[in-house]
Amino acid sequence: MNRNRKTKEILICALVISAVLLVVGRDAKADFVFGEPENLGPTVNSAYLDGIADMSSDGLELYFECDRPGTAGDSDIWITTRITVTDLWEPAIKLGAPVNGPHSDYGPCIARDGLSLYFSSDRPGG
Repeated sequence: MNRNRKTKEILICALVISAVLLVVGRDAKADFVFGEPENLGPTVNSAYLDGIADMSSDGLELYFECDRPGTAGDSDIWITTRITVTDLWEPAIKLGAPVNGPHSDYGPCIARDGLSLYFSSDRPGG
């Protein structure tokens, strides 16, 4: 008897959540429009596999994954910087240890305050 009641409660909760999502989702609107894509030039867009990127909140640093020559693993995290948001990107440099190592390091995400860098890796411990 207690099991049936629990099942009914879960079913009712699922139905309520579904109804709320339907109502909220119907009114969702994007208040922005994407512009034309812009090639960032050979500093960022190389002949190698340039992948997932993240920009610092001030727009002056761009972290990305790549398998360029000099990469220690299958991919490493690189950074390019610029003086102002209207300047061109400087030549990219590979981040050193402890970020990059002999394993694949990828998917960089810089914290809003610029003090922490989160990324994925296939090194022991992830």
